Amino acid sequence: MTAIIDQLAALTPGPYHDLGGDEVPSTVLSQSQYAAFINKEAGIVRAAGKTVMGWADIAGPGTDLGTPAVAEYWNPASGSDPGSETGTEAVAKGMQVVMAPANHAYLDQKYLAGSAGNVPSTLGLSWACNSGCDVDQFHNWDPGSYVTGVTDRNVIGVEGAMWGETVTNLSDVDYMVFPRLLALAELGWSPRTDRTSEQSPAYQDFIVRLAAQGARFESGGVNFYPTPEVPWRLDLSAPRAATAFGGRVSGALATLSAPGRPVGALTTTINWGDGTTSDGTVTGTAATPTTVNGLYTVSGNHRYRRPGVYVGTVTVTAPGTAPATAAFLVLVRRRD
Repeated sequence: MTAIIDQLAALTPGPYHDLGGDEVPSTVLSQSQYAAFINKEAGIVRAAGKTVMGWADIAGPGTDLGTPAVAEYWNPASGSDPGSETGTEAVAKGMQVVMAPANHAYLDQKYLAGSAGNVPSTLGLSWACNSGCDVDQFHNWDPGSYVTGVTDRNVIGVEGAMWGETVTNLSDVDYMVFPRLLALAELGWSPRTDRTSEQSPAYQDFIVRLAAQGARFESGGVNFYPTPEVPWRLDLSAPRAATAFGGRVSGALATLSAPGRPVGALTTTINWGDGTTSDGTVTGTAATPTTVNGLYTVSGNHRYRRPGVYVGTVTVTAPGTAPATAAFLVLVRRRD
């Protein structure tokens, strides 16, 4: 143990060494044996110049970890319910706490589960989130009062855990992590405020700002879950200018972000800037149960009758959201 811990300490620049220390069956080690093992390991960690850190089980009866030490609280239990004692035991031993209750911070839990459905169908677990853990569940809680006796003074941060039992590639990981990770980051980096419900001003402000990230996610190739809790907006971008020799414009005019909306739900109108309008065409990759749709392409065809400079617009509409409009410039030249 000393050889391993010393080598890891030399490899890692951070101040912490995480023991893990959770889910040890009593059939393997009694509590007194477990405590003796943890105490021995903690002494080696301290001697290597690192701060002891581990899941809050390490704060149980009989352990003596020294200070400073950090406990990661994973249990869904809140207040003074059974299961919350690891948090209060940690505080009683002078430990700092990182809050990661599974029903508010575990990124491997399904967005929807139980009677509400089974989303995603092949990804995620539901033991901590019987009705699902969507963005609101990750945002609407308070780390500094979640467990009775564990206060802001004790809590040094929050933690999102992405366990890998059901994921097979990074696309799966993206789908489970985003956009919930942004909610957890917002919680951890923002001043304490009322986040008790979906009607709280803090949550309403957050989901509007989160909606603006849809185009950024899609542009970066992030395979995120387009949760219906977020009012994802339509975003259009168009090239600055195009040259139409012989008066003909044909092909792509704009790029569209429309998270969670199939092509069939989108209506496109093109104003060509010469007094005429026509319908556009939206194409792109459709969503599947575990992949979000990517950026769409808006295309159109038009022939201008006269040379000149024209300012056209592309407008896309969809039910339940504001329309998006982007302008494009066309320089029409005669063919020599």
